[in-house]
Amino acid sequence: MFTIGICDDEALIRRFIHKSIDTFFSDKTGEYNVLEFSDGNDFLRWVDKEASTIDLLFLDIEMPGKDGISIKDMLEKNDNVERIVFVTSHIENMQDAFGLKVVGFLIKPVSDEDICRRLKDNYNDYLNDKVLQIDNENYIKESQISYIKSEGIYCDIFLINGESIKTVRNSLAAYKKNLGDSFIQVHRSYLINAYDVKRNEKNQVMLSNDVQVPIGRSYKKIFQESYRNIAMKRAKGRM
Repeated sequence: MFTIGICDDEALIRRFIHKSIDTFFSDKTGEYNVLEFSDGNDFLRWVDKEASTIDLLFLDIEMPGKDGISIKDMLEKNDNVERIVFVTSHIENMQDAFGLKVVGFLIKPVSDEDICRRLKDNYNDYLNDKVLQIDNENYIKESQISYIKSEGIYCDIFLINGESIKTVRNSLAAYKKNLGDSFIQVHRSYLINAYDVKRNEKNQVMLSNDVQVPIGRSYKKIFQESYRNIAMKRAKGRM
């Protein structure tokens, strides 16, 4: 079930977004669920007690208690929220609102068209997010993977939340073939998720958790081209 959260201290905004969500799913066969939060503290109480996941969170920036920027920072290494769309009337705060899970911005007053466009993009990604069977015990979504490191005939899989699955008997080539276009090989021993890149430097990339991954000389050109295309696609989707 696709779960959407709305965190805004304005009841009228919450109702408007909720109505737009209902309109978007009126012709869809998939099930969905909407959770409303009246402010940042209300949302954090839910995070503290729930193990479930919000697939897309519409998050106000300016709120009583914890503001949206602080909440975004807290969610970087938290599995409760997959993606965030900021809803704000303060354009000057947008430079502080970029982050690993931030996929868009909406400027108040929001329109039904803008909300449905965000829902369409993220719902399609949700439907297309592959679930990989790593072994008999581990199943993970490809969006949860930060990078994969090859060690001979084995691979170590490192997740965005800081956890890892070690010594999986599979080749890097097999993962590259089965994972989506956002996964780029940057070294003979490394496959990275481009959406997890925090900084792209000359001979290495910085991923979440401040992990530095080297870029091999023979992989540099294809990485730069692939990463540029993915970055442009994501930047266009944010506005």
